[in-house]
Amino acid sequence: MANYGTNVEQRLTPSSERALVLAEQIAQSFRVALPAIVQEFFPGPPATVSVIIATNEYVEQNFGADKIDLKTKAMQLPLLQDVPVAFASAGGWSLTFPIKKGDECLVIFADTALDVWWQNGGLDNHPIAQRRHNLSDGVAWFGLRSTPKGLAGYATGSMQLRNDAGDVVIDLAPSKITITAPTVDVQCTGTASVEAATATVQASTIQITGSEVTIGTATKVDNKQFLTHTHSGVQAGLSTTGPVA
Repeated sequence: MANYGTNVEQRLTPSSERALVLAEQIAQSFRVALPAIVQEFFPGPPATVSVIIATNEYVEQNFGADKIDLKTKAMQLPLLQDVPVAFASAGGWSLTFPIKKGDECLVIFADTALDVWWQNGGLDNHPIAQRRHNLSDGVAWFGLRSTPKGLAGYATGSMQLRNDAGDVVIDLAPSKITITAPTVDVQCTGTASVEAATATVQASTIQITGSEVTIGTATKVDNKQFLTHTHSGVQAGLSTTGPVA
């Protein structure tokens, strides 16, 4: 059988190598998620950060006129500004953090342009550009940590709200809540109520102030009834009576 060279089907089928190069070229223009370092925090509203991507990226350096050339070089991506901050929030409640310069975060890049939604909210938003996974559409999520900034003393049996040092902690265990801090200040503008089968307060000094203080009839001080106590050695006149019986 004579060989007349490549047939029409073969000529129309692109080479696998060229297809892989094209796929690599497209992939290099997409971003999905990258670790970043906060440079500045703006509490807003709405809260935003300026960040620098923490990993250098190999980017396309040049392309030839008649072929695809994937020569690359490592470089740092530009400063990302006005990046929205995502934090735990729903139902009219939010958990916020005092974000500061040097904090680590994960920047996730949206499928479509966020500009119109960011400005208007709601549902009927038409992107102003057809960009996808672009550096302009990042959202910063906080909690991702590198090894040097890993959280020490991680509680494996309870949920905690804590500082990095571990000396200020609200610990929620299955049957116990523990608050640890150098100072605990509770402020209530309405009515504060504590109900417990047994309550224990231990302190070198306990001070209770108020225009009116009400205690129960069964209250004891030093294991003696407070309201119904009696004294020993009672005498008439101005004499001093004995101690509480």
